[in-house]
Amino acid sequence: MSIWNQELYGTGRCVNCGFLGKRSPEIDEACFHVSAKDRISGMLNQHHTLAGGETNLSTIPWCFVGKADFLKELGDIKATVIQTDKVREVIERDRGCPSWYPWREFATPKEHFDESMILAMEKRREDFEQRMEKERKEFELKLDENNRKERQRTNRVIIWLAVAAIIFAALQFYTALASINPDHWLFGWLQ
Repeated sequence: MSIWNQELYGTGRCVNCGFLGKRSPEIDEACFHVSAKDRISGMLNQHHTLAGGETNLSTIPWCFVGKADFLKELGDIKATVIQTDKVREVIERDRGCPSWYPWREFATPKEHFDESMILAMEKRREDFEQRMEKERKEFELKLDENNRKERQRTNRVIIWLAVAAIIFAALQFYTALASINPDHWLFGWLQ
């Protein structure tokens, strides 16, 4: 990634956004990268191709993600060809664009877009994993709390059962003694 573009312009401007491209009205669907020289000069009116001989295509500035309408802002197509200072003014304008993506030299707007989609997908995956981890921890805390409360209830029941067993054993012992020696003063009230 070129560092100069963020140091000079910050973020949110087309001049250093990876989605700034050039389109040729002659070739549908074609979007070309904009070099650093073209960005600085405002010369977004032509593209040179070397495939099968040198060719110059007339181009117009274009936002690959459709956040800026350069033709509307420039007024007409002639401004894109003749008035480079006006083109520069439009692409250097601070739009505070939420779709801004850092520009890398020689990468096309499509390559920047694909990269941004991969990064966004990775970010969503990381966010999902973090959310799942947070929910798992919350679930485990609730489960631990429920287990603690259940252990307390079980302990109370065990204590009451132990007390009842002791009382029952004492009564059995008392009745066993009473059956052995019913005339003893301790058992007199039974008669």
